[in-house]
Amino acid sequence: RFFDVIWFNKRGFPAKIFEVEESTDFRDALIKFIELQDFKTEFYCVASEERKIKFDREMNKNAFSEIKARCNFLAYKKVYEEYELILKKSVL
Repeated sequence: RFFDVIWFNKRGFPAKIFEVEESTDFRDALIKFIELQDFKTEFYCVASEERKIKFDREMNKNAFSEIKARCNFLAYKKVYEEYELILKKSVL
């Protein structure tokens, strides 16, 4: 309930977690991700492409080294493109 979106696996464990970061810094999202580092979970920060540099800067801090390989940045545009692709496939 503290994350924006959680996708669970068949056993009910968090498989993917998404945090939308519009104006806040990524640090709060990354701290929440650290709390779940013992789960086999992929972490995603979703934001505008312009914020990618800030995300990379935070990810390069030692505090987040344990989750760095599992953290991903998704630009809004990429999310929209994936959504459009799914809609097209579902119509066919």
